[in-house]
Amino acid sequence: MRGAIATKQYDRLIDYHRAGPDARLAVPTPEHYLPLLYVLGAQRDDESVHVAIDGIEIRSIGMLSFWVGSH
Repeated sequence: MRGAIATKQYDRLIDYHRAGPDARLAVPTPEHYLPLLYVLGAQRDDESVHVAIDGIEIRSIGMLSFWVGSH
């Protein structure tokens, strides 16, 4: 996911369900994942993507969040 975002290979993110069982476990339902695609779709060519939050809560909830734009 991080590699696809860094290289703007967003088609890999759209077809996340084809990335194998780990991807399906990471995104069991799409309501928390799909907003990422909307944000990346609104990204301008001159904007970069940054990791805003990266962590695990309660040993199982991934809190990886991104923001788009300049810092």
